[in-house]
Amino acid sequence: MRTVWPIGYIKRKLHERKAKYANETAADKAVRKTTNATVWMAVFTFVLAMVGIGTLAVLRNQLAEMHGSGEQTDKIIAAASLIESHQKQIVSDNKQILSDNRSALAESLAENRREIDLTIQQSRQAFETSERDIKRVLDASIEASRLDQRAWVGIKEIILSKPLEVGKPVQISVTSLNNGKTPAIDFIFSDIRIGPSDTDRSRDFVLHGTDREVVAANNTVTFFATATYDDDSIRAIQAGTISIYIRGRFEYKDVFGATHRTTLCAYYPTNGPPSATGHFFNCKTGNSMD
Repeated sequence: MRTVWPIGYIKRKLHERKAKYANETAADKAVRKTTNATVWMAVFTFVLAMVGIGTLAVLRNQLAEMHGSGEQTDKIIAAASLIESHQKQIVSDNKQILSDNRSALAESLAENRREIDLTIQQSRQAFETSERDIKRVLDASIEASRLDQRAWVGIKEIILSKPLEVGKPVQISVTSLNNGKTPAIDFIFSDIRIGPSDTDRSRDFVLHGTDREVVAANNTVTFFATATYDDDSIRAIQAGTISIYIRGRFEYKDVFGATHRTTLCAYYPTNGPPSATGHFFNCKTGNSMD
C-alpha cells in the first residue's frame, strides 16, 4: 500500500530528527531546549504583539465607530429634540387654534344670541304695537258700537202742564225722550230747581225725584214739577215782566253699565206775554248730555 506523500514526508522528517538528536549530550540538549524555548517565546511574543496590534486596531476601529455612533446618536438626539420641539409647537398651535375656535364659536354664539334676542325684542315690540293697535281699533269699534246701541236720553219738551192762574201753583211737565236703540236703566230726575231769576238761586224751589224707572228705546218719560208763586208773581209772569226758570238734571245707565247725565235749563216766557202754547225755551247755557 502506497503512503500519501505528506504523511510520508512528515514521518521521514520525524525519523531524521530523532536520529540527529540520538547522540546529543545533556549540555547540547539543554542548549537546544533553551534555544527552542527562546524561539518559541519570541514567536509567542511576536504573536502577542500582533494580537495586541490587531486588538489596538480593533479598539481604534471600535472607538472610531463609537465616535461616529456618538455623532449619529447626537444627530438622532438633535433630530428627536427637533421633532419634540415641532410636536410641542404643533400641540401649542393646536391648543391656540382650539382656543381661538372656542373664542370665535363663543363670540358667534353670543352674536347669534344677541341677534335672536334683538329679533325677539323687535317681534315682541311689533306684536305689542300690533296688539295695541288691534286693541285700540277693537276698543274704538266696541265704543262705536256702544255709542250706536246705547240709550240717549234728552229733553223733548218742557211746558206748562196747566195755564197760569192767580192763586194756583205753577205746574210744569218735563218730558224726556230715549233716542237710543236700547233701554235707559235706573232713570231718575235727581234735581229740579224752579225760580224767577237766571242768576239768583236763593228763591228757587228745589225738587228731587224718588222713583227710578226704565225708559225703553224711542219712549218718553215725563216729570211733573209744581212750584208755588204769590199772586203778584203770577201776574208779573202773565205780563211777561218776569220769567220762570227751570234747571235740573237726570241720570241713567245704559245696558253696558255706564252712567250718563243730562242737564237742562229753560225759561218761560221769552219776551213779552206768554204764548198760547206754554212752551219753555232753552237757556244759552246749562244744557248738556253725555
